[in-house]
Amino acid sequence: MTIAAGTSPPPNGRVTARSHAAEQDLISRDPRVAALRLVFNDDEELSTALNRPAHVTRIRYKPASSVVITYSSDRFAEPHDRWGDHGWLASYVDDSKVSKSLLNARRGNATAARVEGIRGTVHGTASADRRLTGTLARLDQACPQLTETSTLLRHNPHRRLLLRTLGATDLVVKVTPRTHRASVDQQFRQVEFLDHLTSEGIPVVRLWHPGGLRDVVAGQWWGTGDLAAVQSTDAAGAAGQALAALHSLRLARGQFAIGARNADPTLAESESARAAGAIAVVLPEFAQRAHRLAQAINDRRAASDRPSDPVLTHGDFSPDQVLVRPGEIRLIDFDRVGWSDPERDLGSFAAAAIILRSPDLAVALFDGYVGAGGELRPDAINDWLAHSLLSRAIDPFRYRAPDWVGDVERILTAAEQVLES
Repeated sequence: MTIAAGTSPPPNGRVTARSHAAEQDLISRDPRVAALRLVFNDDEELSTALNRPAHVTRIRYKPASSVVITYSSDRFAEPHDRWGDHGWLASYVDDSKVSKSLLNARRGNATAARVEGIRGTVHGTASADRRLTGTLARLDQACPQLTETSTLLRHNPHRRLLLRTLGATDLVVKVTPRTHRASVDQQFRQVEFLDHLTSEGIPVVRLWHPGGLRDVVAGQWWGTGDLAAVQSTDAAGAAGQALAALHSLRLARGQFAIGARNADPTLAESESARAAGAIAVVLPEFAQRAHRLAQAINDRRAASDRPSDPVLTHGDFSPDQVLVRPGEIRLIDFDRVGWSDPERDLGSFAAAAIILRSPDLAVALFDGYVGAGGELRPDAINDWLAHSLLSRAIDPFRYRAPDWVGDVERILTAAEQVLES
């Protein structure tokens, strides 16, 4: 198993000519999503439409259906939201979703408006997100001290808001869409699960539900940064030890409502197929290559020997899921915990380390994992490493990296090299 570093990224700035050409091609292929031109042209056009400085920070695109982005404004601009210069824009083929966005914003006492001259397009403050505004309204009512003293750390439109309080207590608060009553009993009981991990000596940040709200969790702000930023091999080794402890934990199926969602081998197959499809949509020139890679990954996994019993896995393990401070670490973000091959976590971490151009973090993690009694199966790790690289290959587009086409190609090449090794 070879863990190789990637090439250096291009300097920050406008997108490269190659990426710009790919964006213009996407605009021409999908005229029904009216705001694609606004999203993919220069920041000045977006800023003019929104009447404030803005640049794209995240993109979620569904062909012939919608594009949803987050944007941030110039740091010297006047804040227009209670959480600073952050907002979102959504463009839908189905105009009824615009009406729903405006209605939900009014109900939550937040600000949203149509973008003049662009059909099916609406924008608003982070607090006007149509899927989150209801939860935020209930949080404002139950725990006003949390929202009144907070800044926005991250916004994934329609999915989650991450806040940091600035009052007497330093907390991180995650807000997610409202859970329907019928599904509450099946909802993963993350708070109880993390309490159990703590009792087993696994280092995690414990959470609770402020005001008893099931769709909001809070935890203490912890550490000096995550492992992606701190890049400590000692911390990576400690994370490997904690991961081995997690994988060795024995729970009853269904305990904490974890279920068996990762144990089904068809899930991994569908993940690979979806990842290839996402690349094919935005970069048709890579479509055949991505689908061929997905098929090769699935064929290798199907032909390999697997343990008869899957283990408890984090499900989305990477350096940014490890918080660090001198001599200590904490594992976080267990939203995708489930049952799978242990190599799912090991390969996922290694893929993220390669993309970060810090393969030494993966090497240190593996050393810590083995030192704590974990077993390394290089072929299986490579299968999941290639799988994770393919799954992450679309991320440069989603975050509109300056050379996102080149970045996608480099990640695909890395996945292909893993399968050839």
